[in-house]
Amino acid sequence: MTVTISRLYDSYADAQRVVTSLEAAGVPHSEISIVANIRTIGTAPTER
Repeated sequence: MTVTISRLYDSYADAQRVVTSLEAAGVPHSEISIVANIRTIGTAPTER
């Protein structure tokens, strides 16, 4: 059975901490995804 859980975090750092906790609890890294706005992770797109 597949279980999908989604959650919103105030910062990318908060989401990264949760990923670390999930991995420590035995959830495989390959089963975890983070979707983030590029501004959230502190980088700006390069100009073309």
